[in-house]
Amino acid sequence: MNEIKQVFEDLKHIKILLVDDDPIISNPLKLVFKYNNCFIDIVDTVEYGLSLIGKSHYDIILCVYNPPKINGIDFLKGAKLQQSHSIRALITGYDTEGIKIKALAGGIDNIMYKPYTIPSFISYISRLHNTKKIQMI
Repeated sequence: MNEIKQVFEDLKHIKILLVDDDPIISNPLKLVFKYNNCFIDIVDTVEYGLSLIGKSHYDIILCVYNPPKINGIDFLKGAKLQQSHSIRALITGYDTEGIKIKALAGGIDNIMYKPYTIPSFISYISRLHNTKKIQMI
């Protein structure tokens, strides 16, 4: 239990944006982050995500591969143009070489595979954040 508290303590100092149109995942995540006083914006469209990126800095930006209208790789490419220091991660249920190649070519830092649970999402975010801290030293 102490380990989970420490993870959330570390996450209190970062801002996260998640673009995911699945309320089965996004609604519980919002509650867990709010309960632990951590910041996460969760939106269901890439257009809304891009508008938030234009207004606020995010340390970590995540997007599902197939949101409505614009694919996640293109969204994250746009996010990189506006916030080059943010960590960008793609969330997908497809483990194919084609997606990996497109993600790498698009400047995406990491890929998270579905399905995932809330604890695995939190652990993943913590690892991304710790990777960023190591790179900045």
